[in-house]
Amino acid sequence: MPSRKPALRGTDRARPKRALREQVQAERSAEQARLKAEEIVAQANSDREQMAERAKALCRTKPLNAATIPLDRLLARLEKQLARPGKTLTDVLAALVEGIAQEFARVALFNVNSGQLEGVRGKSASNSRATSPRSSSR
Repeated sequence: MPSRKPALRGTDRARPKRALREQVQAERSAEQARLKAEEIVAQANSDREQMAERAKALCRTKPLNAATIPLDRLLARLEKQLARPGKTLTDVLAALVEGIAQEFARVALFNVNSGQLEGVRGKSASNSRATSPRSSSR
């Protein structure tokens, strides 16, 4: 006996059409999202280019060398202090605190431990020697 396909009921006939409509709608939404993303990227690139032009104009009118001199001095000091082999992270951080203290009145280095800050090292203009490691009493 030949097999017969069961007759489709009204709701069964609508399923392929509904699925097709949903697929078309999803593709439209994806295309709209892609176009919106392209628009955002284009705007970001335009903004970046405008900012670069403004920065170039600012550099032409105002030299930035004065602002970078303290950083250059700090990096030079750090390079000299850390050039010797066998330096640990503690040595690097101590040198960093000492170098920054040459430019700022107060410098502090903290460690985050279990959600609390612990003072590790500090230096101020009135304190000529870096403080020894301490932990907070809280």
